[in-house]
Amino acid sequence: MQIANTDVNRDGFTLTLSDFIYMIRVILHDAAPLPKLTPEESQLKVLVTTRNSDHIMTFDSKVPVGAALLVFKHKNEIASSELSSSQMEIRSAEVNGEFRVLIYSSAGNSISSGNNEVLKIKAEEGLELTSIEAVDPYGRPLTISKTAKA
Repeated sequence: MQIANTDVNRDGFTLTLSDFIYMIRVILHDAAPLPKLTPEESQLKVLVTTRNSDHIMTFDSKVPVGAALLVFKHKNEIASSELSSSQMEIRSAEVNGEFRVLIYSSAGNSISSGNNEVLKIKAEEGLELTSIEAVDPYGRPLTISKTAKA
């Protein structure tokens, strides 16, 4: 029963990034029901560019991005990770051989729509983005397409 109660936004999925961001909206008293995003609005293009040991993530979307969870496989140690936006927060951790990065804002801020460099990770070769989950500022899931460029 307690796990079922973690489906804060009532989308049928428990303990998701959408639930987390929706809960922040509830705390900020900004949790009015919202219409679903159109397929075009919900597209988030993620470009991963690698230059030497810098791996740069760029987001391109029609709507602001409220949070993102990125998961990487890597062969060598991660030297550092930094956000390009000072309005967002970052948490990262090594979990079961994966490097996980959560980008969010407890104040309800977001990454603006359009094309934005979001994250830079310093790591030697072998860093691979294996999954990404992202939501708009209201917790509505975004559809991800990713490309890599050396």
